Amino acid sequence: MRKFLGLLLTGILLFCTVFSIAGCGETEIVDDSSKNSSNGESPMPEPEKIFAGSVCTLEEVYEADGIDRTALLNIAYYSGNAEHNPDELGADFVPIEKGELSEEVSLEIRECLAESARTNEKNPEEDAKAEDYRITEYYGCYNGYYAFFYQELDLDYVYPAVENPIWREIDGVTFYSWTYLEKVIYMWKKTTGSFYSLEEAYENGWLIEEDLEGIADIYNNKKDCAYVAGDLPLNIENSIKHTYLEDLREDVPQAKIENVELRKYYGTYGDCIVVNIYSQDMLCDIRFEDTYIGNVLFRNFGGTYSITVWVADGADNG
Repeated sequence: MRKFLGLLLTGILLFCTVFSIAGCGETEIVDDSSKNSSNGESPMPEPEKIFAGSVCTLEEVYEADGIDRTALLNIAYYSGNAEHNPDELGADFVPIEKGELSEEVSLEIRECLAESARTNEKNPEEDAKAEDYRITEYYGCYNGYYAFFYQELDLDYVYPAVENPIWREIDGVTFYSWTYLEKVIYMWKKTTGSFYSLEEAYENGWLIEEDLEGIADIYNNKKDCAYVAGDLPLNIENSIKHTYLEDLREDVPQAKIENVELRKYYGTYGDCIVVNIYSQDMLCDIRFEDTYIGNVLFRNFGGTYSITVWVADGADNG
């Protein structure tokens, strides 16, 4: 009886863990005929609004056209489901090489899992960190989406055999779970974005004059807006730094990520994240002068050296 209760408790904990991870955020379904592609590398559809940087389930990403059916079949193959899909994953099936998951990407994924746990509205885990998670299986990267299965290290997982295992079909492809709990495959995609000047963001209609007035009030009056860890989700902070580094390396190839620093945070306005970012590797000849953007005055302003705007790729700036 004690052993049975232990197994039951483990099952309940695993069930709660699986369904506590944050979903995809906004998604928008788009029609893409490439879903019906056959084996081999086919052109991947471009997803419109999967929120990059979030951890989503395989089913969520597929239904939102983040990956095509070729990718789905490859994930089924690498997750050990070839025998359950003999018509499509038979002897003639040639999988796309999945390669290895790099330590850098693994860390970013686990940081995202920890961020999701810390910000979970129903059951936040304030002390969650990347080291609490382990990616135990990796199924490849498709259209920028990394497919994987993970475990939380503080849970004692037990997978007893059962008479009626769980089966799930995604667009006719069968995924089998050998335990009394469903084995959920997750996907993660790196957030990417671009920098713009305040003037560009204003002229594009992403910032309105009221936004500029608030930013100018902080800047002109030297109000405290020093960036503090946690002001932005960790995956967004990392993406902003990497975007800056990629731009900087066009002029300074030896620039290093450890020298990139988010110094000030002026707020988020719609899809625009307004910051001051700096690297000791940068080469600069900055001219500071009073500058009007729209009808708003920025005193002793150094352009993007003083303030810059980061927007995630695929953001809907309407």
